[in-house]
Amino acid sequence: MIAYSLGNFVGYHTLGGGGVLSDSAILHVTLGRGGRVLGGRWIPIRLFDGLPRPDPSRESVGLVKTLSREDFPGHRLTIAPDGALRVDV
Repeated sequence: MIAYSLGNFVGYHTLGGGGVLSDSAILHVTLGRGGRVLGGRWIPIRLFDGLPRPDPSRESVGLVKTLSREDFPGHRLTIAPDGALRVDV
């Protein structure tokens, strides 16, 4: 599994710059045999003054759904509005 751009809050006061540059997330995934995604959760984070905080607006959920749909048409992994990861069969 590859999850791009989730390291935005790895360092102290490192990144973010307003707008979508401040949107990030914690990705919690449960994998089965052979790396098959069994489920998981997308936990939205927003960088405020370079520090990660929970994002009640959930901006990154919509952003990653749009980018995934554009970059990987036909992908089977979706993110529900509550952040739950679902594998469409």
